[in-house]
Formats: sequence, structure tokens, C-alpha cells
Amino acid sequence: MNTKFKLPKFGRNLTGGNMLKELLLTTLATTISIILTFGTAAWIEHRQKEKNRKQTTMMVLCDIYVFEKQLERYDSVYVSNWKDALEKLQTLSHDSIMNLTDEDQEKCWNALATPVMLPHDKTAENIFTSDVSTWREVGNFRFIKLVSFIYTYINDIVRNFDVQIERKTNNYQAFITDASQSKMSNAELLIKFIEQKEVQHFMLDFSKGYHPYFQSSIKYLDAFLKQCMEMMNVSEEDLKEFIDNNL
Repeated sequence: MNTKFKLPKFGRNLTGGNMLKELLLTTLATTISIILTFGTAAWIEHRQKEKNRKQTTMMVLCDIYVFEKQLERYDSVYVSNWKDALEKLQTLSHDSIMNLTDEDQEKCWNALATPVMLPHDKTAENIFTSDVSTWREVGNFRFIKLVSFIYTYINDIVRNFDVQIERKTNNYQAFITDASQSKMSNAELLIKFIEQKEVQHFMLDFSKGYHPYFQSSIKYLDAFLKQCMEMMNVSEEDLKEFIDNNL
């Protein structure tokens, strides 16, 4: 019997040139699938890194901006007013102090004794300085180095402010404890208080030393902030939009 071997249907379709063509198409399809899979994953990872980079950058810039604006507010509400009151007080005679209005006396006491805290939320700073992964996300060494310096500078500002407040309140607490039983008027107490050597030194140092330091700190912070924004290609509009959406 003359029996012929028959290929299965799929075999007959993949013989010769057709088989090679099918193999090439399959390989090409597999290669494209792999490229698309890994390419899409790489693209998603890149987008996530860019998102994290921008989020970290904006968080830090916002933190610096908020602290700078807080310094400006403290300067206008407290520091400059204290400085003006202390300078005026140093020029007044005893008779002039006795004739001060109650409102002016209150301004003098505020400048000499009022305890005020300069709040500083360190959340953003702690995230930035303690987590190495945030540095990798930012990917700009100059920016990282400048921000680290700025946070050190901010902490110095807060510490110096606290020192000034502690200095004047300590002077007042020591004085008021001794004068609590006194029958002197408010103006007489004010005269007696400013006659103390430590208070005299504080008044002079605050007006001539600390107040200029406080104002220069605001200017330096503003310059540092603009430098950071330039490094990371962040516009004022970008920063404002982030602040409006997150604060």
C-alpha cells in the first residue's frame, strides 16, 4: 500500500517560507511586547520620580517662604515697634517718662518685657534632612546643599530670637519680684526698671544690634529663596499655586 504521510493542518501552513515568516512575526511581536511593557514601566517610574521631585521641591520652597513671611509679620508687629519704643525711651528724661500716656507706657513695657514665641514648624525640615531618599528624588546637589544651609540659618534666627526674648523677660521677672510690694506708680516703676545696667544694655543691643540683624535676616532669606527657585526652575506663579492649594 502506498501511504503518504500528511502533515497536520498547522504544519502544512508553516512549511518553508511561511514558517520562517511566521517565526519572524512572532519574534517581532514578542520583542515589541517586551519593549512596550518595560518602556511603559520605565515611563511610569520616571513620571513618579518627577512627581516626587516636584513635590519635595515645592514642599521645601513653601516652608522657606512661609517662614520668611512670618519674619516680616513679626518685624512689623513686634520687633520694629519694640525698637522704636526702646529708642524713644532712651532719649526721655525722668520727667518726660512720668508724663507719658498710659498707652505709651504700655508700649514701653511691651518692648521691655513682653514674651513672644517665634513658631517654627520643623516637619518639612525633618523630612528633607533625615530621609536620604528625598535627596535622591531631588537630584540636584547644589539645591540640597543650599537648602541644608538655609535650614541651619533659620534655626539660628529662631534661637537668636528666643535668646532676646528670654533675656528681656528674665530682667523683668527678677525686677517685678522685688517690686511687687512697691507702692510706686507705673511710671515710677518704669524709670526704676530702665535704670538697671542689664536693662540699659538690652535696650542698646536690641536697637543697634538685634533689630538690624532681624531685618537683614529677612532680606537674606528672600535672596536664598529666589536662588533655590531659579535652581529648580520654579516660577513665582508655581510657588503661589502650590501655596494656595496646600495651605
